[in-house]
Amino acid sequence: MSSSSKKAIDLAAQYRLDRIELCQNLEIGGTTPTPGLVQYALEKGLDTHVLIRPRLGGFVYTEDELDIMARNIVFYRDMGAQGIVLGCYNNNKGLDMEQLSKFRDLAPGMKFTFHRAFDDLINWRDAIDQLFQIGFNRVLTSGLASSVDVGMNNFSFLKELMRGKIEFMLGGGISAQNVTEVINKGNPDAVHFSATSIIVESLPSRFNVPRLEVDEQKLKDILALIATAVL
Repeated sequence: MSSSSKKAIDLAAQYRLDRIELCQNLEIGGTTPTPGLVQYALEKGLDTHVLIRPRLGGFVYTEDELDIMARNIVFYRDMGAQGIVLGCYNNNKGLDMEQLSKFRDLAPGMKFTFHRAFDDLINWRDAIDQLFQIGFNRVLTSGLASSVDVGMNNFSFLKELMRGKIEFMLGGGISAQNVTEVINKGNPDAVHFSATSIIVESLPSRFNVPRLEVDEQKLKDILALIATAVL
């Protein structure tokens, strides 16, 4: 589950979810969370994987941004987080093997997930073997598409390519309306979802913007359907 608030963490603990990807600013795809939020998740005993993303937008980063990402990996490693979630590529939309290896070497005891930047890669087929060689544990994908609904036809061959190498996790637009079909067509090792609704502040303010917040009923509906499937 993708989690971006104290409420989401509480619900993840209440419903005993296997793992959370902790981030902030989910409205823009998520950025690196604050230390306080990560600390709260760890205190709840959750298997906490921290998103390392310094800004919104694409995944070609400057040297300064890469330095901050490395510092955040070390910081959350030392805090005791179980995993890191990140993705980056070069100007040709190929994996930056040297940089990804440096990131991986900073936290050898942690699990590493390459997020949906995978769906933006030109050499995604080669990337599966490359990520395996570096030591990544998991790939999050929507089936090389903008969402799982669009990418469903690609699930089966991606699963076959990743089999025995790296964990195949599907996410990106998963809801109660499609989670059963996603599992049946993709047979993933895991599914990734946020179960959110758009919240608009009732008190007028020039600073109000819509935000995403976990919806407990959506969470329950998705979990009920997952429970009837075999992952």
